[in-house]
Amino acid sequence: MTSYENLPLYAENVKVFVKVGLIDSIGWTKRFLFCFIPIITYVGQIIHIFKSWNENIGETSMNLHILLLKTHCLVRLWLMVRKPKDFERFFQCVEQWYRDIERNGDPQMVGTLKEITKRTQLLSKMTIYVAAGGTIAAFFYPLSFDGRKHMITVQYPFVDALQTPFFEFLFLLQVLCLAPIILVLTLPFTNIYLISLMFGELVLKDLCVKLRNIRSENEETMLQEFKKCIAYHQKIIALCDDLQDLLSMDGFFHVALFGMMLCMLHFFLSMSLEVANAVYDTPWYRGNLEMRKCVITMIARCQKPLQMTAGGIYPMTMETFQAILRVSYSYFSLLQGLNQ
Repeated sequence: MTSYENLPLYAENVKVFVKVGLIDSIGWTKRFLFCFIPIITYVGQIIHIFKSWNENIGETSMNLHILLLKTHCLVRLWLMVRKPKDFERFFQCVEQWYRDIERNGDPQMVGTLKEITKRTQLLSKMTIYVAAGGTIAAFFYPLSFDGRKHMITVQYPFVDALQTPFFEFLFLLQVLCLAPIILVLTLPFTNIYLISLMFGELVLKDLCVKLRNIRSENEETMLQEFKKCIAYHQKIIALCDDLQDLLSMDGFFHVALFGMMLCMLHFFLSMSLEVANAVYDTPWYRGNLEMRKCVITMIARCQKPLQMTAGGIYPMTMETFQAILRVSYSYFSLLQGLNQ
């Protein structure tokens, strides 16, 4: 068992990837089995979308959304399979750094490290509960329909996925294997990213403490202490570069998916406003008085655009996104002022 596997900072998040063979694994058996099921399901999902493209626009839209989420999971899986040694080196570096701060760090930093560890362990426990709930939901979701339905609708050549025994086999495969795999690639992976950023914030704060503790009694001693801080800063930069190399593709997919969602919502909002122009273009002037009243009513109704909301609270528009950024920066400035 590797030392970083039991690092309290990451709790169960790294251990999950070690157990399934994505990192710290000599053979390819576990890794192949872990990758085989998502890829086969992904292929069947693409075949189903192409075959049912013109049947039901609502179901097709839902299938495309699920396909995008599945693509995101496969991107993360590809990163883990492609760079297992890089992930191992990164976790080893964090583990050594963590132990060094525990042994030789400033008492204030040691206390902060323990506090961060408590928070990350709480986050990991919440992840386990969410994963358990997600697995239960994956089991009951297909059962909520009248006919036969899988968690992810798939089709394969020469096989009818809705006929016995293929339906039962694919149903159990998706619920017992695919759902946990998707949850592993979603929740622990995100936790590792967030925990690594929290640790990066800690070591930057540790560097600031070291710089402010430099004494000016002796020039030579002061120079040596400052050079140590330079080397420490270079180590932080290397850690950031490693994290960037490991997770930049995942971050790009996050931004692209979120940007595409905002664009589609904006098109939807703009088209709902265009309805008013289409109403005005009708030959309403040839109609009777009741017709003209109906036209006025519909134009007035169309002045309020149709829009999706987040939790029924805020509209999912670019203006809301900009407002979130402004509020976030305001809170950041407030916290910075309180810290100083």
